Amino acid sequence: MLIGSLCAAALMGWSAHTHSEAVLKVITLNLAHGRSDGPNQMLQNTQSITDNLVQVADMFIRSDADLVALQEADGISVWSGNFDHVGFLAEAAGYPYHRLAVNAQGRRFAYGTGLLSRYQILETIKHTFERSPPTLTKGFILGHIRTPFGEGRGIDVVSVHLDFLRAGVRAKQIDELVSMISHRSHPTIVLGDLNSDWLAKKSAVRDLVQNHGLHAWQPKSSELGTFDDGENRLDWILISPDLEFADYTVLPDVVSDHRAVVATIRMKNTATRTNPVIAAGAVDVIN
Repeated sequence: MLIGSLCAAALMGWSAHTHSEAVLKVITLNLAHGRSDGPNQMLQNTQSITDNLVQVADMFIRSDADLVALQEADGISVWSGNFDHVGFLAEAAGYPYHRLAVNAQGRRFAYGTGLLSRYQILETIKHTFERSPPTLTKGFILGHIRTPFGEGRGIDVVSVHLDFLRAGVRAKQIDELVSMISHRSHPTIVLGDLNSDWLAKKSAVRDLVQNHGLHAWQPKSSELGTFDDGENRLDWILISPDLEFADYTVLPDVVSDHRAVVATIRMKNTATRTNPVIAAGAVDVIN
């Protein structure tokens, strides 16, 4: 009944969803396997995980986001309720299109990066980064999405999760990510848990902005923290030069150990896209 109510709320909100200009509202969240801000998903039963995800879906509906990027998003996993979290959120929040890329898999878990979208996902590519023991594998999912820009102009949206332990591993993962972006000629939004702050000695975010041409919103701001009670800004939304930010906010909702980030993005009137050419890694295309 509660899921049905959420879906009805989503549809009512969407029917009145209008913009004075063509914009795309996006949100990124490390879902923390559905445990909210609890210590471990294995200590929660299926009902608790479900209740947590209902709160996430409610936040998505209230944010009025067109597109959602997820990290630590679980498929059917014994350790987190044994149901598909991405599919559940898509239904509960009323998103007609959703995709999951499983970047880490074992006997009790299968999780990775995901996308929820109001707009049709025309193409999906998943990529799992090279193994980097002792941490579990990370990766990204890229969705080519029909948008309100122009006459249904397509845009690439990437949900990515980088290694939490080592800056050197994150640097290699960025090379793999940029190789994928550089081989495509679409406006691009990169969203996700980069496990890196702007001011870190070897910052993954600074690398993407200064060396690979993506743009960040107020990268030196101390008011946009997303982890450790706002002490660290690990979650980011980055855009290619042909796009611009109209707004950018960290949401206060406690639905994970990370805070969600939401941005409103529009096309620039004129822009020149310049991307580095880096050898691409192997990818798996999902049709």
